[in-house]
Amino acid sequence: VVIFGSGYRDQDINLTDLMPKLYIVDALTGNLIKRIDTGFISSGGGRNGLGGVGVVRDGQMRIVAAYGGDLYGNLWKFDLTSDNPNSWGMAFFDSSASPAKAWPLFTATNSNGDPEPIIAKPTFRAMPGGGVIVLFGTGQLHAVGDVSNTDERTLYGVTDTLTVGLASPAAARVVAGKAALVPQLNGNASPSVIAGSVGTTYRKFTVMPVDYSTKRGWYLPLRIGAGERLINEPQIRFDGVLMQTVRPLNNSSDCTGSKVTRQGYLLDPFMSGAARLPFDGNADGIADSNIVEIQGTGDNLLVMRAPKCTGPHCSSQTPTPPCTGPACNRMQCPKTGVIMGAGSGGVEACFGSDAIRRQWRQLVSPPQ
Repeated sequence: VVIFGSGYRDQDINLTDLMPKLYIVDALTGNLIKRIDTGFISSGGGRNGLGGVGVVRDGQMRIVAAYGGDLYGNLWKFDLTSDNPNSWGMAFFDSSASPAKAWPLFTATNSNGDPEPIIAKPTFRAMPGGGVIVLFGTGQLHAVGDVSNTDERTLYGVTDTLTVGLASPAAARVVAGKAALVPQLNGNASPSVIAGSVGTTYRKFTVMPVDYSTKRGWYLPLRIGAGERLINEPQIRFDGVLMQTVRPLNNSSDCTGSKVTRQGYLLDPFMSGAARLPFDGNADGIADSNIVEIQGTGDNLLVMRAPKCTGPHCSSQTPTPPCTGPACNRMQCPKTGVIMGAGSGGVEACFGSDAIRRQWRQLVSPPQ
């Protein structure tokens, strides 16, 4: 199948055309299998639609759910567990309401209370105690006026405690606003620059640990520069999630491609406060940063690679003695990675001691 959102419309021909919808299409025939309407129509009837869609698979790799956001900051969840497509629908649906309605898992608003658009595909990671944490950011860069827009945008991690396929009162499961989340920056604070940053600019902020017995996740306002926003899919890699933001540098015209600068936030998805920082910003051998300014015109890819040999014993394994000074920028990290495409040579990152590599391929024997 092909699963996608309805895209965006701003011509009010029919209000239902502005409703965020999920489409599920047969990839071989092009036939529509199912269209799921969220039922949400903004009070002003303005531009809306469903953006990038992230699918959830069970242990047998069957698609059982999907997440997607709209331009009014609503993060929707779709339940696809049934064997019958006629039973697919919204996960948080209150049939007892009059009229019956679906609830978003969460609605993103900035510090001014304005809705924050969600266009990038959300991703997720399983929670140790059950459920998942959905990771996404806000912002858009595709419509007239976007390049000059400087409204505050945010990165989020919100928990979904509803087991896929189980009915539950919607109000008891959805995340009731930012009060249910732990802020990672307070007031007008912004991530501080690492003194002596080597090669590029590194930044850090103080993680405020989340107690998931009382809270439903975290949020991090984007305040490094005016117009910062997330428009690319977050990447889960082993112990971390890479959330890349962009800031338009030329905002004089909507008719020309906008040059952007990027920030790479490599974060602990759970904001536990116990995870090791991923970057050694000043090449002193100590990881001290979780944000790096990265270059390039497109999305960057975070990949894992074998750790470098850093001890004295390495000299017998290399043609020349190993580099030992601060300029080497070699963190003592058992599992390392690199952000590919970030300028020349990439940016090295530490995944942590628990990072492991798993991959497999299913072998299917054809019938005889």
